[in-house]
Formats: sequence, C-alpha cells, structure tokens
Amino acid sequence: MTTFDADIAVLGSGFGGSLVALVLQQIGLETVVVDRATHPRFAIGESSTPTANMILADLAERYDLPRLGPLASHGLWKETYPDVGVGRKRGFSYFRHQPEEPFTPDPDHGNELLVAASNDPFRSDTQWLRADVDALLAREVEAAGIPLLEGTAVTAIERQGDRWQIDAARNGERVHGTADFVIDATGRAGVVLRALDIAPETAPLHTQSRALFGHVRGVPSWREWMAAHGGRIDDHPYPCDEAAVHHVLDGAWLWELRFDDGRLSAGL
Repeated sequence: MTTFDADIAVLGSGFGGSLVALVLQQIGLETVVVDRATHPRFAIGESSTPTANMILADLAERYDLPRLGPLASHGLWKETYPDVGVGRKRGFSYFRHQPEEPFTPDPDHGNELLVAASNDPFRSDTQWLRADVDALLAREVEAAGIPLLEGTAVTAIERQGDRWQIDAARNGERVHGTADFVIDATGRAGVVLRALDIAPETAPLHTQSRALFGHVRGVPSWREWMAAHGGRIDDHPYPCDEAAVHHVLDGAWLWELRFDDGRLSAGL
C-alpha cells in the first residue's frame, strides 16, 4: 500500500492543480498531488486572456517560479519552450452569420468586430495547447520534489478529527493519505463534491450550455477566406485568425483557436 501525509492534498494535476501545488510549496507547505489520469491528455479551455496572463506573470514573480513566466506571452514562450504547443492571440474576433445564408463580408464591417488586446505580436497573449502545457506543469511539480500520483483514482474522502482521510487506487494497489486540507482541482469531475454527496448547484442557472469540440488540421484561415470573398482585411487591427475567433449564430457560437503547428481547436 502506498501512503502519504501532507499539509495539503491537491486533487487534479491540470494547470490549476499544478500551479497551486507549486505555489503552496514555495510558501512552505508540504503538498501532494493526486490525479486519476496521466499526462499528456486532451483538454479544452485553451484560450488565455490578458488578465489571466498578468496573473500568471505575477505568480511567477511573487512566488519565485521563473520557469512559469515565459508562458504569459507568445514571444517568450516560443523562445523558452519551442516544443510546447502555443498559438498567438492578439485579441477577440467576432463574425455574425445569418441563418441559411453564406457569410458575406460587409464593406463597412457591420458584421465584424475585432477587439485588439495586444498591439505587439511578441508580447501578445496565448492559446494553450493544453495537452502540452498541462504536461509541462505536471513535470515542473515533479521536478520541484512534490509527490505526483498519476493514474490514481480517489475512492473515498472523509474528515476524521482534524484531518482528511483519502483513499484511492493505483494500478490495483491501495493508496491511503492524510492531509490537513484538500483542494479539489478536478473541474467538472467534482471529486470532493461526489465523495461528500454534495449536489452541484447548477439547476438555478439560466443557461445550460454544452459544446461539441475537437482538434482538426487542414482548415484554411478565416483571413484567407475573407480576402477571397471581398473582405476588407487591411482594415483589421491584427490578422483576424490570431485571436479567439467567434462565429456568432442564432442561439450558438463556433470558436476557432489556431496553434502554431497548424492545428485548429474548434467547438460549437
């Protein structure tokens, strides 16, 4: 049986779980990270924002994590981690489509909106190829000496006295750990909520959105399509594909996020 005893147990080693584990160690707390899956793995949630990048840069400086700082801008990322998937994000592009009609560029840009978040391609924001980024951060956790138990599925969590008791299974072996505090970074899996039989409070939400998504290759750029159909792309403040592209439909929208390796993240 594998055992652990820590100040903090972080459940989930996506970028959120890995980041918080690195920060916790820097403030002197003994941490362990537990994840039911392994890296690399597919994930969406790939489009960073100016605020998110500023927070990441601030965390890197405040908690002396210099290897994370380059992830906050496209140019430094490419220089520092050329093999970690990234895309340039200069802003947010929107194109309004009409039902049952092909998109027709408006000479006055009436069905286009480009919101510039960066006027400098080197310092621009980033699209994260999450399989690569999450794997990089998980490896940073291990390099920092933080125990990372991948392929470990939590089976039970309960509070006994002043400590949390965590049971899990890994390759057919039992894992048991104790911690003063538990951070659930498992996203929609909601491991702690499920273990404590706490129902998610989503019913009162006015929207119940869902997405169909995937990664594809060989899709021509929207900028090329616009130019071929008479769009006035020279008026755009940046190449419209170097952004989070939104195709706005009635009751839905389609996103396009482009990575430097030619991959496209698309979702409806």
